[in-house]
Amino acid sequence: MVDRVSASITIGGTISHALWKSLTVAIAAEALSTDWDGEPFNDSDLTEGQPLRLYAHEVANGTFKELEPICEAQGVPFVRSSYGFTGQWGPEKVVFTGTGDPVIYPCSEDGTPYVDRAKIEALGSLAAVNAYLDEADFAVPPIVITNEAGEGASVVTPVALAQAVHVPPPLEIARMLALSTRHMSPATAANWMPHCPWTCFDKDDYGWFMHVCDDVGITEAKGVPAEIRSAIHVAKRENCAWIMWDCDGPQIDELPEYEW
Repeated sequence: MVDRVSASITIGGTISHALWKSLTVAIAAEALSTDWDGEPFNDSDLTEGQPLRLYAHEVANGTFKELEPICEAQGVPFVRSSYGFTGQWGPEKVVFTGTGDPVIYPCSEDGTPYVDRAKIEALGSLAAVNAYLDEADFAVPPIVITNEAGEGASVVTPVALAQAVHVPPPLEIARMLALSTRHMSPATAANWMPHCPWTCFDKDDYGWFMHVCDDVGITEAKGVPAEIRSAIHVAKRENCAWIMWDCDGPQIDELPEYEW
């Protein structure tokens, strides 16, 4: 399972209207809000003369994988702060000034960047250490959205953005693995499937729709038939969220077959 923590990101700088539309799609995909536990962000949440601060809980690996790559590619400054995950990584702060590469700063539990012995030795002097920590305090500039890129562009106010055509979030599409019910024993079909301990729906008289449960404590538990575990392994390998067991479905060589 992917480790998830709370994280926040602040973005700013001069952004074209076209780029802003791309950013709002990423913001929606990340389910970001201008407050912890707040409503999903919309354009009316922008405040003139300030950078945009966004928050979310349950962020996979503490990284905004939709938003950050766009900012880096388009030179949009940002600062991202993430909580640590016990036994995996500590709190961190990522600073991207709009050019170069993002810099990752380890932080204390209260979010204060620090340097360890190895970093001090690498920097080589107290002046370099102070400069390094000063760079961690990078202030993200106010966000300004313009109709066109370049000089002389007119500024689009938050009110005008809120009145613009809404950019819907991207569709969420789940992959499904189609399998023949010949890969399931008649005994499993008759005795175990009606009591499957994770989400599973009858497909009339033709088979079942089974969710690919990601909790190995459930799928690998004693009593789960071997052919079900094997099918789950294949579905996970192929990044599928569902398995469709169908009497006319395809058969694959790596799964066992049963006579019906």
